[in-house]
Amino acid sequence: MTNDQTDWRNSIIWGLTASGSHVSPLQAVAGLTAAQAGLEPPGGLHSAHRLLHHIVYWQDLMVASAAGEQVVWPAGPEDWGSPLPPWNDLVARLAAGLEHARQVAATTDLSERIPAWGPDKTRGNALTVLITHNSYHLGQLVDARRATGHWPPPKA
Repeated sequence: MTNDQTDWRNSIIWGLTASGSHVSPLQAVAGLTAAQAGLEPPGGLHSAHRLLHHIVYWQDLMVASAAGEQVVWPAGPEDWGSPLPPWNDLVARLAAGLEHARQVAATTDLSERIPAWGPDKTRGNALTVLITHNSYHLGQLVDARRATGHWPPPKA
């Protein structure tokens, strides 16, 4: 493996969980109860619960794709009105998906192509999209927590 490959791998692993350019995904949901997560902030913002549902929905698809699994992509955006999975289940899925993504990044050829994503897209591209997607929506989740008075999380 070249140094470039090692650097890319390390950057992806760091981006999945680190807090350098964005809040750590698990820190973003830390200490939030299901009742607090369900509060709808003023101004038409989504609740933390709805945002985490969206994050986990797409994370599951992107990680499975990067892992080489067959994925059935939705025809359009998922239904925001669908019943939400329980908050604690979503938090557990977030953590499990991040660990799965970390394992894929650590153990696979990141330059391997993913034909379903297009002829020039790779496992590394899929994981990079996951990082940026999570980062964007975790920022919204933190804003929702701020707007409902539940940020920052309690100190551990």
